[in-house]
Amino acid sequence: MIRNLSILFILLVSFQTWAQTKKELIAFGDQAFENEQYASAAYFYSQIIESSSLKKEKTYPYQANFYSATKKETKGDSLNSQLAPNYQKNPYVVHRLADAYRLSHQYKKAEEYYKIAIQLEDEQFKDTKLWYASVLMQNDKHDQATEYLEQFLQENTDSALTILAKNKLVGCFLLSDPGFSNDKVELIKSDTTINQGIASFSVNYFGNEDNFIYASSGKDVIVTDPKKQNPAYTSDFYRFFINVDGSRGTPVNMGMPINSEKIEGSGVLSIDKTTFYFTRKSVELPTDEAIYVSKFFNNQWLQPLKLDEKVNMPGYRSCNPALSLDDSKLFFSSNRPGGYGGMDIWYCEIDEYG
Repeated sequence: MIRNLSILFILLVSFQTWAQTKKELIAFGDQAFENEQYASAAYFYSQIIESSSLKKEKTYPYQANFYSATKKETKGDSLNSQLAPNYQKNPYVVHRLADAYRLSHQYKKAEEYYKIAIQLEDEQFKDTKLWYASVLMQNDKHDQATEYLEQFLQENTDSALTILAKNKLVGCFLLSDPGFSNDKVELIKSDTTINQGIASFSVNYFGNEDNFIYASSGKDVIVTDPKKQNPAYTSDFYRFFINVDGSRGTPVNMGMPINSEKIEGSGVLSIDKTTFYFTRKSVELPTDEAIYVSKFFNNQWLQPLKLDEKVNMPGYRSCNPALSLDDSKLFFSSNRPGGYGGMDIWYCEIDEYG
């Protein structure tokens, strides 16, 4: 009897420890998600889904019941009509994990979990079919995307995302049409809300496909000495969003510490949106051009630091940073010795500290 009670106590303690760990992982994932650190959020959510299910399901229970272990399903297998118990027990986590993979541009993994999520209805996630269709489009599966976009529009006639879904559906139809050609694409110059001052340049995505950053001169650029500095000859970073109806939001100056009295331009954001590399150039000395990095912490950008001599070789220009798809390499332009003349493209490995 004492032995049985001891085993029961151990099982209860183990269960409580796991439950607490799961609760903490969800909290960590939610916090990272709200801070737009989607790669980190995906990591925390995946620990719940991928670390607890299959091994625990193969553990024999402490009772005299017949037990048959579940065969492990590979990623390439289609989902069974009945989802694994671990998915059924964690619908919120599955939906959040799919969203986190999508927002961190991990579209293959996002597709895998959206395929599960659409079978786990949840009132908090009514737009799952739309986002599933979006990642299917990213993965060049436009016929499947069309199916889910049509389902979403049938089920959500008054959704704020209806216009977005319709636009995506049109895109699928055009790409599915063998006679479609984009030869008649028309380029339209943006208005003065974007093209202010004498220069607007270096537009880039800023984390998401509806979030943009660019550099521009204008009246509201940062100057420390108005008598000596002319705003027309400097530039700051600005951000703007594309709304769900396709309209463009008003550009907003990013402010300090990213912007300064110097010339800022040509920036790139890491996949997890925590590290921003950009070019900063002196107004007085045009050859003083270097690459800086800033970290996003506690909902704010930290004071930018100039990268060391591996990137910014003294006496030479370094500019135009870009990142490899996995954020492991930093590419940049430089006129340093050893190239083919003038400005050449160089790269370096990024260590764990960024």
